Amino acid sequence: MFLISGDPVDAGFADNYARPGRSATGVTLMALDLIVKRLELLQQINPRMRKVAFLASPEHAGQKLELAASRAAAERFGVQVSYHEARTPDELAAVLPSVLAARPDAALLFSDALMVGQRQNLAAFFLKHRIPSAAGWVAFAEAGHVVSYGPERHAVWRRLAYFVDRIIKGTPPAALPIELPSVMELVVNRASAAAMGLTVPQTVLFRADRVIDAAPRL
Repeated sequence: MFLISGDPVDAGFADNYARPGRSATGVTLMALDLIVKRLELLQQINPRMRKVAFLASPEHAGQKLELAASRAAAERFGVQVSYHEARTPDELAAVLPSVLAARPDAALLFSDALMVGQRQNLAAFFLKHRIPSAAGWVAFAEAGHVVSYGPERHAVWRRLAYFVDRIIKGTPPAALPIELPSVMELVVNRASAAAMGLTVPQTVLFRADRVIDAAPRL
């Protein structure tokens, strides 16, 4: 049984979502349809958004799928895209000048291991340069990024218990479809937005599950 942030098929864990066909199943947190929502939130927070920077690790399972979906979502919103990839913290630090050179109005971080591990450094960078950023996990908003929208952690953990129960009762993992998260969480870091000179619209705040008003410890 697994909980993966990327694509389990691309990672080699399963043949497909409906019939994994191997010895494992579980939940993937990579819901591509949520990318549109994150871009929508960024545009609402920064209505002047015309360019957006995507940051990701190319080694993350499903990265190509996520990048294609992100480009399609950006086209839908009529914004230009710059894509910046890195495999290590050192590579990420080296690529940040190119992010600035692209002059983005906002940034979207893929929720891979590198971005998660560097979320505080990235939050400090974006805050310094007044670039509102979004990602999929609440840990990003807690670290100082302006907004996170993605799977609610506790709901995912509870769903994993369902798989444990079915497998213990004799259902082979290969027969249990891989699931996407069904409960989402919107967290807004209003303190970071204010530090960038941005006002989060009430329409966004009303929908937020949590609003962070304490200045991030960067």
